[in-house]
Amino acid sequence: MELTRRQVIALAGAGGAVLGASFPPWSLPWLAPLAVASFVVAVGRRPGLGAAAGLTFGAVHLGVASWWLVESITPAAWAALTAAQSLWFALLGAAVALLRRLRGWPVWVACAWSAAEGARSAWPWGGFPWGRLGHTALDTPWVGSLAVLGMAGCGTLIAFAGCGIAVFAMVLL
Repeated sequence: MELTRRQVIALAGAGGAVLGASFPPWSLPWLAPLAVASFVVAVGRRPGLGAAAGLTFGAVHLGVASWWLVESITPAAWAALTAAQSLWFALLGAAVALLRRLRGWPVWVACAWSAAEGARSAWPWGGFPWGRLGHTALDTPWVGSLAVLGMAGCGTLIAFAGCGIAVFAMVLL
């Protein structure tokens, strides 16, 4: 079943909000794989729609997860940072749409997610690593992976778990 554009944007926005809730002050880290799953399902297999879903997901996620910056910088600077960082999610959405066509796509998507997080942590303005999946690992069953895999590896593991949930969800759709 193919989702309509409106459904894609709604699912991406909801997924972004769910991932934002994985971070303080809500601190519900077990939601992170579910958020990744909603992103992957929303993106679909069309790069243009995937980019729109990624942009929506990123704007909502980063808007929710970095709202605390408004107290430190101007609202305009916070909005600019959120918008610039959301572009990485748009690129990731387009890439995921293409990667979902490959065999073993959950592995490729998890790696692409980590690559996008790495790039987002470096650009713009020196990067903004807040909101990486690995940051959600505290107080979860996968916290032990931080010591072994580091932040990027733990994020890849969470993204892979989200892809597994997405596979299950797509079978049900």
